[in-house]
Amino acid sequence: MKTSYKYLAALMLPFMASCDSDDVQYHIETPEDQMHITASVEELVLTAETVDDEVLTFNWNPPMERGENAKITTYFRMGVADNNFEESTGLIEMAPDQTSISFTCDDLNDYLMEWGISPETTVSVEAQLIASVTDTTLYKKPELSSTRLLMTGFRPVSRPLWIVNPAMAEGSDAQTNEVVLGKQYTWFGMFDKEVGVKFIYNRETQLPSLNKGADDNTIVRRDNASDPDNLLHCPKTGVYTVTVSTKTMTCKWDFYLPPYDKVYMVGNATPAGWNIDDPVPMIHDEENPELFYWEGRLEAGEMKLPLAAGKGWGCDYFMPPVHGTDWDGDDTVVVIPGGNPDNKWVISRPGNYRVEVNINLMKIKFMPLD
Repeated sequence: MKTSYKYLAALMLPFMASCDSDDVQYHIETPEDQMHITASVEELVLTAETVDDEVLTFNWNPPMERGENAKITTYFRMGVADNNFEESTGLIEMAPDQTSISFTCDDLNDYLMEWGISPETTVSVEAQLIASVTDTTLYKKPELSSTRLLMTGFRPVSRPLWIVNPAMAEGSDAQTNEVVLGKQYTWFGMFDKEVGVKFIYNRETQLPSLNKGADDNTIVRRDNASDPDNLLHCPKTGVYTVTVSTKTMTCKWDFYLPPYDKVYMVGNATPAGWNIDDPVPMIHDEENPELFYWEGRLEAGEMKLPLAAGKGWGCDYFMPPVHGTDWDGDDTVVVIPGGNPDNKWVISRPGNYRVEVNINLMKIKFMPLD
C-alpha cells in the first residue's frame, strides 16, 4: 500500500497553523488498522442491463478511539490501484457513524471512464478509508484501511429519460432528446411555476426518478416509492429549454425569450388590404410565447407578415422562402430584412382560417375553419 504523504501533510497544516510551536508534540506512530474495510465482491463485471442496481458495497468497523481530545473524521476514496490515487473519486467525507458505502453499476462505470479505463478492460481498483484525527494538543497520524477488487466496465449506451410535465397535456411524459451520451438531456416546452415536474427512466413504474434536490437547480435520484417525491419548479411560468445532467446532478432552466414581440398581417388576402400603416395584428399567445395566431376570413389573394407597424414598407418581414407559396404548401418561415425579395403567400382558397406562426420552429400553419 502506498501512503499519500501530500494528504498527510495537508492534514497537519490546519493544526500547525492554529497551535503555538512550543506546545505542539508529534506522535507519528502509524496506528493499527481496526476498520478492516472489505468489499462485497472480489471481482465485478459491470453490465448495461444492471445500470440502476447497487452492485458494490464496502463495509468497515468504526475507527479506533484516539484520545479524549480527539475528533475523528473518516474519508473514503477509490481509484486505480498502484497509482497513488491520482485517478480516483477524490475524498468523500463519511457521516460520523457511517460504516458502509454502496455504488450503482452506472456510478462505477462512470468512474472507470473518468479514470481512462477502456470498456471491457479489467483493472485493479483500490478503496481506502482515512480516519483523520484532530487533536488540540497532539498531532496523530490518521488510521488507514484499504482493500482491492478487480473491476471490468462496459461500453455505455443511450438511456431514454422522460419528463413528467402536467402543465402541458401533450408534453406530459414526453421523451427528452439526449445531447450527450447517457448523461445530459434537454427538453423544450411550456412550464407552469405552480406545477412541479420530475424525470423518469421507466414510464410504467416512474422509478427510478430524478427529483428536486437542495433547490430547483439540483436533482437527486429517487429509487423507492417511499422516498420523498419532491418536484422541481421553474422560476416563473413560461417556455424553457431545460437541461438535465445526470453526471453533475443538476437541472438548468433557460428561459425562452422570443426575438419578436409583434407580428402583423398585410395583403389583399387580409382585412388590412395593402395598408401598411394599419396591418392586422396577430395575437401573442401568453401561455406559449413562441406562438402568434389570428382567426378570421382570408380572401383569395396574397399576404405577408410585417414585424413592425407604422414604419412603412421598409420593415422586416416573415415571408415564405419562395414567392407564391400556397397556403397549404411549404410551411417554412424566413425573415426577410427590409422586405426584399418581396416573397408572399398565396391564399387560393377564400374562407375562415386560423393562422399560427411558431417563431421558435419558424413554421406557419393555415388551418381552415370551414
